Amino acid sequence: MSNENICKFIPSVGLQSEFSTLNFVYEKNWTNTQTMLKASFSMNLVCSGKGELVIDNNRYELKKGDVFFTFQAKPYVLLNTEKLCFMYINFIGTRAETIFERFNINKKNPVFHGFENMITLWESSLNKCAKGNEDLTALSVLYGTFSEFKNDTRINKRTAEAEKNVVADVRRYIDVHFQDPRISLRSVAEKFGYNSGYISLRFKNTFSVGVSAYITRLRMDYAAAAISDGYCVVSQIASACGYSDALYFSRVFRRYFGMSPKQMIGSKAKPSAENGISIYNK
Repeated sequence: MSNENICKFIPSVGLQSEFSTLNFVYEKNWTNTQTMLKASFSMNLVCSGKGELVIDNNRYELKKGDVFFTFQAKPYVLLNTEKLCFMYINFIGTRAETIFERFNINKKNPVFHGFENMITLWESSLNKCAKGNEDLTALSVLYGTFSEFKNDTRINKRTAEAEKNVVADVRRYIDVHFQDPRISLRSVAEKFGYNSGYISLRFKNTFSVGVSAYITRLRMDYAAAAISDGYCVVSQIASACGYSDALYFSRVFRRYFGMSPKQMIGSKAKPSAENGISIYNK
C-alpha cells in the first residue's frame, strides 16, 4: 500500500439507526498527540508500529495485531507512537451497546490482542471496495472482526471474582452517595466504566434488587429514621434524602410505606415497607 492515508466516506445515515458505519480509514505514521473526542464508536486495528491508548488516565499498550475501541463522547489520546499505522471504522447505532456487552468491551477494557490475521482482510477491503458499496464493505469487515471475537478464546473475559468485586464496589459507592440527587443507574455505570445494562444485570443477580430500587430503599430508610429522630419538615427530609422535588419524594414515600410523610410524622409509627423490601425499626 502507498504511504498516503486513505479515507472512504459512507453516505449519511440516521443517528437512530440500529447499526451503521460512517467511514473506513487508514492512518499512516500517526503523530497527533491531541486529545480526541468522537460522536461515534470506533473499531481500530493496528497494522504496524506501536503506541499507547489513554482513556480516563488509564494507559493501554498498542502493537501490531491489536484491536482497540474508542467510544462516543469519551476523550482519548494516542501517545508514545512509533511508526504507528492503524485502520479504523467509525460506527453508530442502538445495537452497539448490545455487542459491547456481549464481548465486555468498554473504556476499562478497550484493547484486544492477536488479530494479525485480520490485517490483510481490512487492507484489501478498503482498497477494493466499489464506489457506492462502502457501507456494505465496512459493515462486512466490522461484523467479520466481531465474529472472530465470538469464535476465539482471545476475548479478555472478566473472571467471576472480578465481576463480584465490581458489583461490591458499586454497592459501596451507592451506600455512600445515595443522598446525591444526581445518582442513578446511568451515572453509577459511567462512574465505573460499564454500560447500564451490564451493571443492572450483575447488581440484581448478586443482591436480588435493582440499582434504582436499592437507591430508593436507602433513601426511604433514611427518611424514616429522620422522622423517628424528630425531623418534621417534609421538604428538608426530601432534600436530605436526595430529592429536589418534595412532592415527588412524598409520592415515592407513600408507595413505599403506604402512608405519606406527614401521616408518619403525625403518627410517629414505626414504618414498614409494604413491598417487603425494607423494614425499619427504631
